[in-house]
Amino acid sequence: MSEEAQDIKEEQKTEEAPVAEEPQEKKAANSEAAQSPSENKIKKINKIPVDKLNNKIKLMEESNNTNSKYYKHLMQRKKELENITV
Repeated sequence: MSEEAQDIKEEQKTEEAPVAEEPQEKKAANSEAAQSPSENKIKKINKIPVDKLNNKIKLMEESNNTNSKYYKHLMQRKKELENITV
C-alpha cells in the first residue's frame, strides 16, 4: 500500500475510535446507577406495611393531593386491609 492509503486508514481509525468509546462510557455510567440502591423508589402499594401506608396517606392529605390516582389507590388498599383484619 502507498503511504497515502495508510495515512487515510489511520485517520479513519482515529475518527472511529471516539465514536466507539462514547457508548462504553454511557454503559459504565448506567451500570453504576443500576448498582446504587434507589432510596426514593416507590414500593408497590400492596407491599407497603400498614403504618407506612397511613403515613403516605397523611402526607398526601397534607399536600392536598387527594384527587390523585395514587391517593385513591392508597385509600383502596387501606380499606382492603381493614376488611382483612376485621
